Amino acid sequence: MARRSSGRSAPRAAPRRAPVRNPPQTVNQAPPPAPVQSGGGGSILGGIGSTIAQGMAFGTGSAVAHRAVDAVMGPRTIQHETVASEAAALESENKDNLEKFQSEIQRKAEEIDILQKDSEKHTQHVDLLEKQISQLHNLLKEKEQLILQCKEQETKLEDQVKENQGLLTAAESKLAEAKNQYDQMLESKQLELSRHLKEIS
Repeated sequence: MARRSSGRSAPRAAPRRAPVRNPPQTVNQAPPPAPVQSGGGGSILGGIGSTIAQGMAFGTGSAVAHRAVDAVMGPRTIQHETVASEAAALESENKDNLEKFQSEIQRKAEEIDILQKDSEKHTQHVDLLEKQISQLHNLLKEKEQLILQCKEQETKLEDQVKENQGLLTAAESKLAEAKNQYDQMLESKQLELSRHLKEIS
């Protein structure tokens, strides 16, 4: 006894085409899915089945298209050579820059060391000059003191010379007076002597 159909028919999937290993450059997409026949009571299941059939057909067509592109353009492989070479170049450049910076830092450090040594030499020279200047100031002060002492001694000598001149003048006047007295006494003695001689004769 034959079974009656329940009024619903299962969705028919679209026939799949076998993938072509060496297809031409033009890619044939998968054919559209076959229309789904559905009865009045199976609209929901029929819609789901139709969606599944369309997805399968689209997936098959997409797979065929990818394979066709791979056959024409070659396999799709992710190439890291460019990135690796760029990274190596950047690393080499960074290494070179680092070496340059280190050499520059070393050169600057040597220049700073030389400048520090020169600065120390200049500081020592300045200290020596300051000591010499201080010694010269001390010598100038000593000379000024000696000059003052000499001036004082000169003033004293001038006073002594004036005093000696006054004494000499006084002594000369006394000597002149004494000479006058001696001359007068001598004259009186001569007169007295001549008077005695006259009396004797």
